[in-house]
Formats: sequence, C-alpha cells, structure tokens
Amino acid sequence: MADAYGAQQYNWRCWLGSWIKSEDNNGVTIRAECRMQTLNGWNYTGLKGHVGAGANGQWADADPTNITIGANSSQVMCAKEVYVAKTHSQQSIDTRANIRINGAYAGLSEAILALTVAAKPSHTVSFNANGGSGAPGNVTKWWGESLTIPSTKPTRANYTFLGWSKSATGTAQYQPGQSYVGTSDSNYTLYAVWKLNSLPPTIDSYYAYRCDASGNAQDDGTYVKHVAVWHVDADHDTSNQCTSLKFGYKDSSGWHDYDVVVASSGTSGTSSIIPGGYPASSTYELRCTLTDKHASVQSFTMIGPAKFILDFSADGTGIGIGQAAPDGGGVNILGNPLNLNGTVLVNGYAASNTVDVKQSQKWDNITLAATYSNRTVVVNVVHPLGSQATVEDVTKQTEIGYIKEGFRPGLAYTALAGYQNGTAVFVEIEGGGSGKVKCWRYGGSQTSFDFFATSISYQI
Repeated sequence: MADAYGAQQYNWRCWLGSWIKSEDNNGVTIRAECRMQTLNGWNYTGLKGHVGAGANGQWADADPTNITIGANSSQVMCAKEVYVAKTHSQQSIDTRANIRINGAYAGLSEAILALTVAAKPSHTVSFNANGGSGAPGNVTKWWGESLTIPSTKPTRANYTFLGWSKSATGTAQYQPGQSYVGTSDSNYTLYAVWKLNSLPPTIDSYYAYRCDASGNAQDDGTYVKHVAVWHVDADHDTSNQCTSLKFGYKDSSGWHDYDVVVASSGTSGTSSIIPGGYPASSTYELRCTLTDKHASVQSFTMIGPAKFILDFSADGTGIGIGQAAPDGGGVNILGNPLNLNGTVLVNGYAASNTVDVKQSQKWDNITLAATYSNRTVVVNVVHPLGSQATVEDVTKQTEIGYIKEGFRPGLAYTALAGYQNGTAVFVEIEGGGSGKVKCWRYGGSQTSFDFFATSISYQI
C-alpha cells in the first residue's frame, strides 16, 4: 500500500491510502481510501463537510454531518475500487482523496498518488522457413488476445507454401494474414509447411563413345556419340515435362553446351547426338544437362584418346604406344593391362608403392585424401555427418585443398558428390597442373549441406 497526505488544516488532514487489491494477467483492481487523521493530540466531534475518494477518474463521495474522531487517530471516510484493464504498455493511474470541512475548523485537504500498472504479459512467436527462405520476423503474442500471422510468405525452389505449423513435420494450421483466437500464451516457433511440386528430373544413364559420322563405334573416331536415358516427374505435377536436354564438353576455357536442344518435351526418353571435332589424341570431359518445369540436373562422363598400337606425331617428336602420339613431343603409353618389367619410377617414386600425395587441406569438416599407386592417383573427398559445410556456387567455388606437384592431372576431373533439397554438390580437380581440389553447388537454393562424398581417380 502507498500513502499520501494532504495539507494540514488546524489539527487535521486528509490521508490517502492506495493499493492494488488484486491482479491477474488481464488487469488489476485498485482501491483508494479517503481517511481523516487528527494530529497534535486533538480530537473532533460533530464536524460536517464533504469527502471523496477516486481512482482513474472514477469517484465515491459523501456529505457527513457528524464527523467524530479521537485524538491522534484516523477514520476511513469513503473508498473507491476501480478495475483497470492492462494494455500493451505500462500505465500510471492517478488516485485522489479530499476532505472539505464547513463551519468550525473549516478547510480543504487533498492528496494525490499515482500507482503503476504493469503491461499485459506477452510472448514471442518466431517463424522458421523450414528449408525455404524469406520467413517473416518475430511477432508479439499478447496475453489472451488473438494471434495475427504476418502476410509475408517464405519461398522455396520447387515447393508450394501451404501455411504454418507448430511442428517442423506437421500440417498447415495457420495462414498468412489471418488472426486466430485461443492460441498458446507462450514463446514458440511456427514452421513453414511445404508441398513438393515435383521430384528433380533424373538422368538414369549417360555414356559416350568415339565413332564415325554415322554413329558407328570407332576407336580412333573424331566424332563422339552422346547417349542419355532420362525421365521427369509427372506424378506430383501432371503438367511437368522436359523443357531442355543438352549435351556439352569441357576444354581449356571451360564448359560449352552444343546449340542444339536434343529434347524439349516429353516425360521420358533416350536421346543422342553425334558431334564431331574430338581430336583422336585428346581426352574430353562431357556432360548432359536435363531441365524440366521445376529444376535442372547434370550428369558427367568422359572419353579417352583414340587407341593405336604405335603412333608418331607429324613433327617426329612424339611417340604413342596404345594411344595417339602427343603433339609437341613426349611419350604416351596406354595399356590395359600395361605390363612393365623391372623397377618403374614415376616422378621419382616406385610405381608399385602407395604414396600420400596430398599437399594441403583447408577445412576440418571436409576431408581430402590423395594416394598414388601403379600410375593411378585416387582422390577421396568426404564431408561427414555431424557438422554443416557451406558450399559456394559455380561462379565462386569452395577450395578444399591441393594435390602435390607431379601428381596433378593435366585435365580437370569432376564428380557428383551429393544431393540435398534439390541442390547438387560437385567436386572438381582443376586441370592444367594446378592441383587444386574444389567444390561447388548447382541448382536449388541449398547452401549448407549435411553430408557429401565422392572419389575421383586418374592416371599419370
């Protein structure tokens, strides 16, 4: 209880007693009492006048005609109780009391006191895009009031937003822009509920081989037949179909797609193309890109150089055994199996020994391992479960580490390492002798991955 006193008149004064009598989450009951107090050993009999007590602008008053009070004591003259509803902000509520005595010992004594009423309790409701992006910010849920869901909708590639749920795996219970009565008065998170529009398109198989212009297999052919078996998902979206199927190749300047679109409709098929311009002495990485209404995927393969028993370069500086002679001098040898007698050294190491050829590794949660044995380098990249790995897109790429000089490939090698929420992760070993091992993501909006792994091997 709080007290306040009015001005002393003769030997009496007004005494205001105010307090919050009861309180719950919705409001408080305030009581204000007007008391007359005697001072300095005086007492009064038969006084008359007007008394009043008020709270938050509401009053109780009386006109007593026989006020009798003993020496140094007090008496409640009137009281007022008021209910004040809590709001979203703290409130300051005025309480007042006054006494006016007429006739003998006349005077006016008035007291004022402010009481603080706390704001209504509140809680925070947050929003989790649950695999998407663009969730609205937190909202405040006030005690006993309806919850209004923000109108902002998250987005997710290849998914339709259905609403919000209290569970990450639940069904939609709340819709954007709507208000709901009786929701929980507590802190909680609402999760986006998604409907998959379509499964990613699938390249069931992709292979290529050297051939003549008609597609007949030919070991030293300078044409290559690309063949892909593919399908798209029409179960989740019956209007879904292939919008583009292209083939491409990689050279020293990067990846190139042929201008021709091999397929641009349908839900499944076997498609092929026979482009020329593949010199017999070279190795090429090849790819197939399939796109449907919702997403795009890729598959990779490669062709090696043409096979020869013995070949000489035109300038007489190169020899090829089992494959074409290299331009610019040197020796190319290809055999399966390749039998060499005696001790064979490659870059100063016995070819039959297993050698650790990893130069460096950048990340603790992405492991790079590289070993060499019998002319073959095997590179393993693993991001195990237990942490998240952030992977940049193909324009920036994420460096993993390096392979030692002398064991680096002349051409780039790329392999699919993982697939999560519509986004693929590829690992590549750079060509040109750089030895850098890197990864990048393609398709979808996923940037952080739970797990991916792959193995790449090549011969030197």
